Amino acid sequence: MAVYWVPMTVFVGLPVRWLFDRQESLVEALLNAALSAVWIGPALYLGRRAAGGQDTRRDPEGYALREALRTGTAPEDGAVRAELPGHLAGQRRATWSALLSILGVSLGLILLALLAADNEGFAVIFGVVAAVSVAVAALTLTRIRRLVAKPTAAGRCGCARMGPPS
Repeated sequence: MAVYWVPMTVFVGLPVRWLFDRQESLVEALLNAALSAVWIGPALYLGRRAAGGQDTRRDPEGYALREALRTGTAPEDGAVRAELPGHLAGQRRATWSALLSILGVSLGLILLALLAADNEGFAVIFGVVAAVSVAVAALTLTRIRRLVAKPTAAGRCGCARMGPPS
């Protein structure tokens, strides 16, 4: 449901809201729809924290890879360690893609708020979203870089052959 929240908010909720509540302009309705979509990030983060050990039971190999990235330690299992370079390369590409798309959308919403709606409040909120996104992406990319360079008991984790991001 979380994946569908943003498109549903913008493509279903916004037109319905604007059709039946014309007290605000279309620009303000769009900014309000984008603001309601912003809350999906913290909801996903808190939901994942509340789930606890359910990730381990559903996907033990994937959990080990995510935990390696989260803690910065290579997995003990050799098979999972062999999958680590591919996982880290995918995480690096996904992090850059998400960061660039979030920054682009945030910049567009900031300009829309300042130029069309003349509302500094929305601009500040979307600026905070962009700043938090940059911080999280920097943290993730730093963890990836450190894990790639980190030696393990069996030598390097095998991630050095990962190469530069594509």
